[in-house]
Amino acid sequence: MIVDDSPVQYMIIKQLVLCNPCLQLYECTDAETDINVTIVREKIELLILDVEMPKMNGFEFINALKRPALIIMNSTKSYFEIKAREYGADFFLKKPVNKKTFNRSIADVLIKHALIETENEYRCIRYDELI
Repeated sequence: MIVDDSPVQYMIIKQLVLCNPCLQLYECTDAETDINVTIVREKIELLILDVEMPKMNGFEFINALKRPALIIMNSTKSYFEIKAREYGADFFLKKPVNKKTFNRSIADVLIKHALIETENEYRCIRYDELI
């Protein structure tokens, strides 16, 4: 699930998600909707979360999460990376995000958690399968 208030950034991340064979996109907009319900109902496992949003920033969003998920935070400002890690983000991307960096972040997050679901079974994966 992508949580970003910028339509341009949302479309860029959406295209990167759609091009990554390890990911399946659940359409979303910004943090103003009740995403907690969606995360539980749709069993969302990974959030790609913008730091700076108008009504609720990414850190407030993390604090409001009721179900833990893998989180990749992103921002145009690299100084948010330390705070993102403190809030439990699994990876931080500096915008603009390119395909290589995005795919590396996905691979790193999946490797960190060491499992992916394949036909209702879990199996260990190799790094080169992800990129």
